[in-house]
Amino acid sequence: MELKNNYQYLLLSQYRMAVYDDTELPLTHENLIKAITLNENLLSLGYTLTAKDIITLATSPSLDTFYSSIKSIIPNIKAKPMYPNFPQQVMKMDEATYRFHQMVHYFSTYGLESMLPIEICKGWLPSVEDTEKIKEDDTLLEAKVLRLLPCKLQYQTPYTLSVSKTERMTAMEREIVRHACTEIPLKILQQTPIPFKENLLELSWILFNTLEKQSFQDTLSKICKHTGDVLRVIAYIYKRNHYHFKTSQKRMFVQVLERYSPADLEINLMLSWKKREGNIKVLQGIDYQNYSRSLPHMNAVKKLRNKELRSWNGQVDAMLKIKDEKAVSYIGQRPGMLLRMMAWLMRLGYDKESIKKELMYHREDLSMPTLITVLTYFGGHEEREEAEGIYEVLSEVLFEKMKYLKTPLQNKKVYVDEGNFSMIDSIVECSSKSDEGGYIRSGLAIKIPENVKRLRFFVYWNDKKRVDIDLHADAFDKEGNAFHVGWYGEYHKNGIVTSGDITHSNAAEYIDIDMTKNVARVDAQIDIYDGKRSFKEIEECFVGMMAVNQLGEDVKLYNPKNCFFSHYLRSQLDYMNYGFIAVDKRLLIFGGKNRLEDLYSSKFNLKVYVDLLCLAQGATMVSNREEAEIILSVDKREEENSVSLIDNNFFVE
Repeated sequence: MELKNNYQYLLLSQYRMAVYDDTELPLTHENLIKAITLNENLLSLGYTLTAKDIITLATSPSLDTFYSSIKSIIPNIKAKPMYPNFPQQVMKMDEATYRFHQMVHYFSTYGLESMLPIEICKGWLPSVEDTEKIKEDDTLLEAKVLRLLPCKLQYQTPYTLSVSKTERMTAMEREIVRHACTEIPLKILQQTPIPFKENLLELSWILFNTLEKQSFQDTLSKICKHTGDVLRVIAYIYKRNHYHFKTSQKRMFVQVLERYSPADLEINLMLSWKKREGNIKVLQGIDYQNYSRSLPHMNAVKKLRNKELRSWNGQVDAMLKIKDEKAVSYIGQRPGMLLRMMAWLMRLGYDKESIKKELMYHREDLSMPTLITVLTYFGGHEEREEAEGIYEVLSEVLFEKMKYLKTPLQNKKVYVDEGNFSMIDSIVECSSKSDEGGYIRSGLAIKIPENVKRLRFFVYWNDKKRVDIDLHADAFDKEGNAFHVGWYGEYHKNGIVTSGDITHSNAAEYIDIDMTKNVARVDAQIDIYDGKRSFKEIEECFVGMMAVNQLGEDVKLYNPKNCFFSHYLRSQLDYMNYGFIAVDKRLLIFGGKNRLEDLYSSKFNLKVYVDLLCLAQGATMVSNREEAEIILSVDKREEENSVSLIDNNFFVE
């Protein structure tokens, strides 16, 4: 539990950043040798530093403690599976023995609990051979590049990176913001723009509980662009505060609303009939009529109660009913809505070119994440009648918008280094990405190295209460036949084998996938069978995908340096498609959602996106690194002239 929400672990996992003391000391030969040795030791953890950062660390007081501090935040698996000498122990076992062990284990927990008025904390486990694990597996994956972060910026930089995105923060980013916002100056909080409105909500709740009343009032009026934002924040805090405000808090929120103009309040009170009802409840919650001191603002609220305000959505519906030719330009006042309504408008008979013209006119106001999400969807649903037209229009709109982006690629010679990723098999997930977060976002296709013959799907979980977590592998063989490995399916088939199903906390489970056997694709799934309603509620649920070579009974089952990706699960889900393995293509994709849509076959893939971006930015694509001014990569690379798509959030800001 401690590591799950450890701030330094969060920085490492979400941004691949490590904090150091930036007090500069003289560079000595001895310290340079120490720093180089330290970097060699980091390789055993799966990380490395750039040459520049090695020198930086050699002049830092953090030199002597840096390795131990990184090692202390590398997650570990603190329990053994049911069969500790996995996988050979299971593969040698006959099915009758395996099933008998599982039945006795289930009876020792669920069976006894159903028969007796007692709570079972731990079930029976078979007494089997348990060889001491003393050997490390080979290094199978390329080391991940770490970026040093000066300690004076350890809160401000991650905070800004998290809240300034034009898309929803992940659960991990929200946790980073929770740590950071109480440590950075109030001025920074007030000046940092928050373009995606849902990101205001969690931040406002934290500030509501940590800042003094006047500071909170000033900060809220700075970070909210209009009264619509303020009303959403009040509604969110009201719910989190168990639908109760003190008198001083009610006055405070009324005063914040009245810092904006009456016209602004009137516009945002009646966006739709549904929002009207919600806003009336918010105004009742803060006793607006009792604490308002502005007659014009009170009149706006009076109009709302008397149903004298017409909603924007209502006006749109009225125009569309009579096929008003001005409807497209009216909806264009809110470019994001026009983008989302495009398919509907085309089905109603509105001209594609008029919609395109309106979108082009508002292109600078359009959200890049929304454009990308819609393009990805229609690029993967070509069977829909309007798909081709929408894809064509939005590709042109995105290209024009990309021309105005400020990126390091402008008019440069660019070499695209796919590295360990397959761009043509990846998509850029924005609003649809996994809430789990992590440096490797969902939708990116990782190349499995040729020397890797086996993948290991693992989970470790622990909680004060008994919790039952299960791993599953839904698979297809090369002939297209489906099969399932898990507690209610096979325990060993076509090179996929499970370590056994454990029903209590402080336990581990593994599923191995032998890529040399008759298997074409695998969906790696995890779910909660019993104990908690969501992964977020479990104190510790650590899951990941790992490359494996050695299978000796004395070889350690878990090795962090060989993890493709791993997570402490913290989303509201109770079931998740964690990863997708295309064995024939040797690709691994992090899913992290309750289902994997058919978007991974979208023609709007990462390669198309990057090609479009480079063209729009006037970049010249070159075929070798030596010619390049910029090396464009997916993740962090060691070259000084490398630009990472992940670190720049794919330039969607």
